[in-house]
Amino acid sequence: MKKNVSNTGNKQQKEAAKLKKQLRRVMSQEQIELYLQYANSVEAYAVLFVKKYLPDARGFWIDILETDAPNGYWETKLEFRQVTCALYPRKINPVYPPNATIKMRRAITWNAAHEDIAQQIREGVKGTKFELNGYMLPNADGKYQYRFLSALPL
Repeated sequence: MKKNVSNTGNKQQKEAAKLKKQLRRVMSQEQIELYLQYANSVEAYAVLFVKKYLPDARGFWIDILETDAPNGYWETKLEFRQVTCALYPRKINPVYPPNATIKMRRAITWNAAHEDIAQQIREGVKGTKFELNGYMLPNADGKYQYRFLSALPL
């Protein structure tokens, strides 16, 4: 059965409109638009990659400094060949309205992280930098499997 692409697009547009309406109570229109651009970006996936492979990132904000996307980014596996990031202590804690959905919480958290990192950079705080590396390895059946190599402090 063929999936109707226009219905999928309409569903995503409706979800985005609903999220925008919910976020207007706690974020500016500009912040909402920036978050929506970020939500499906390579940077967002790089943050998830760092959280997955760098245990030291727990409790810190992650600032993605560089990736090797698109050449070293495997979208189907959400893995990277190389990501350079900086970790900043969490000084601003996000405040969530009662009954906030998971998508609202993500947007509010993203906003708090960006404000906190920007403020710390203005104050001269240097984040702790790391470089994470990995590669794709072919299996005997011709498929590829991701192998994480290292997370090194810079």
